[in-house]
Amino acid sequence: MEFTGPYPTKFSGHTNAMLISATAFSGGVTNAGTIGPGGGVIITSSTFLTGGFVNTNLISGTANGISVLSDSTIAGAIVDSGTIRATKDGILVSGGVVSSGIQVGSQGKISAGSSGIVVENTITFAGGINNAGSIFACRAGIDLSTVAVFGGGSTSGGITNRGTISAGHAGIDLTSVGTFFGGIVNSGTGKIVASDGGIDVTAVTVFGAGSTAGGITNIGTISAGHAGIDLTSVGTFLGSIVNSSTGKIFAKDGGIDVTTVTAFGAGSIAGGITNAGTISAGHAGIDLTSVGTFLGSIVNSGTGKIFASDGGIDVSTVAVFGAGSIAGGITNAGTISAGHAGVELTSVGTFLGSVLNVGTTVAETGFTILDSTIQGALVDSGTIRAASAGIEVNSAAVIVGGIQVSSKGKIIALPLTSSGTGVAGIAVRNTTSFGGGITNSGTISAHAAAILAFNVSTFAGGITNSGTLGESVVLVQLSSFTGGIGNSGKINSPFAGIRLNSVGTFAGGISNSKVGTIIAKSGDGIVVGTTSGTPATVSSFTGGITNSGTISGGHSNAGVFVDNASLFAGGIVNNSGGRIAAGSNGIQIKLVTTFTGGISNSGTITAKSHGIVGQQRRDVRIGWPGGRHY
Repeated sequence: MEFTGPYPTKFSGHTNAMLISATAFSGGVTNAGTIGPGGGVIITSSTFLTGGFVNTNLISGTANGISVLSDSTIAGAIVDSGTIRATKDGILVSGGVVSSGIQVGSQGKISAGSSGIVVENTITFAGGINNAGSIFACRAGIDLSTVAVFGGGSTSGGITNRGTISAGHAGIDLTSVGTFFGGIVNSGTGKIVASDGGIDVTAVTVFGAGSTAGGITNIGTISAGHAGIDLTSVGTFLGSIVNSSTGKIFAKDGGIDVTTVTAFGAGSIAGGITNAGTISAGHAGIDLTSVGTFLGSIVNSGTGKIFASDGGIDVSTVAVFGAGSIAGGITNAGTISAGHAGVELTSVGTFLGSVLNVGTTVAETGFTILDSTIQGALVDSGTIRAASAGIEVNSAAVIVGGIQVSSKGKIIALPLTSSGTGVAGIAVRNTTSFGGGITNSGTISAHAAAILAFNVSTFAGGITNSGTLGESVVLVQLSSFTGGIGNSGKINSPFAGIRLNSVGTFAGGISNSKVGTIIAKSGDGIVVGTTSGTPATVSSFTGGITNSGTISGGHSNAGVFVDNASLFAGGIVNNSGGRIAAGSNGIQIKLVTTFTGGISNSGTITAKSHGIVGQQRRDVRIGWPGGRHY
């Protein structure tokens, strides 16, 4: 037999089921007895004028544990501080109204053959959902589906887990929600173990409405068979996503995935994604794909660790990143270890802010920028270890603020095996426009080139080195290069020190300061052009070449070699104190159509062949060399 009242009541006996039907009353209902193993508790076509439903003992149902069905209103909350066992859902609100939400206390336990807590087909669900106990479910732990408004007013709403959720599907699952007030929090004591996603938010129009920011925060542990935190098909997401310093996300797919979101963050409410804990992912650590406007920034803080089989931080197909007065940018101050790129931007329309590494990035490529426009700079003030390029700009990417390696910055771009081929420490390739130049004050070690510019239409801002380069500076197939190349540090290359080949217009000259050292072990110290015999591989070179420091060519190479140029203007100067040592000629001019500015030596040239050699297409007067040459 089922218990049918009267209500309100505090039930302490034993009954097969409890039915609350077609009634209205004040004072609520408490179960301190045993209900089951029949139909559990069913609330239908009834109104709780005050109070809610509280379970402090045992509800066992062959269907749902507690069901609040359509045409029912509960002014208070549904509270479980006992045990609910159900073959279907533990607590189900379907079409009913619950004003103060659902709570599972620290002693509460829900074991469900389907989902632990379900709110579905509901116009308004006020309050929120809080779990401080244990939820074990064969499907979702907490499931919201087809809800017009979840939470209400300026403060209520949200989902908080302080206990344990173990789910055969998603831990917390939101699907087809109109407006979601508040945020989702997995607290420091919270544990979510899910065979699918840890926290899934799908097809939500507005997430985080009201005066309290929404967002998703993990302070505890999320272990997921799919993504740790996943946003898909969200209209407006207010607030931010945070994995705190104690937070741990272990995911077989992405750690934090944001896909097909119209606006992430809005107005004065900053969005952004921050990791200060640990993310271990079988795909990307943090992934943004198909986002309209992303406000705020992405930060892996000093305590943050990202371990990803694919990219560490991937941003792809985003129209605007970091819009308005809210700063954008991506910063790694912790550790990123990735099987692909540490940070990768692909098809980003406008990226405000900079990409900054002040921590440690270990990846196939440190930074990769593809087909994106970056208004800021790419900056390394930490350590980048890459099996390919340390920093790569490729495929029509536009960089306005240039690339900077600070005095604390280190880039090590070396292949993992002896048969591997590294690209470069810094590589700018296949790009229409690059601005801001490249500046190195730190250390770059690379297998192929320390700095490479290849197939670039317009390169502005020049290249400056005041640090240490363990390979060459190479410019190949550039239409226009402005800003010159300056060295006041050390270039120690197994091949040429600085090499220009197939350059249309080069402006700004090449200078090696009095503290600058260029050592080319098996190449020319500085070479403009090529020895291939192809005419005019450099169309126009202006600004000349000036040395006030040390240049050393290889055992059969020149110190400074200009070969195959249509116009070379500005001359070549070896200043007082300047030293040029070469295995062949100190300074050599060959196959230059027009050479202006002469050659001046006030320093020292030591060469096994000739100090200065001019061999040109036309007779061009070369300034009489002074100083010493041997």
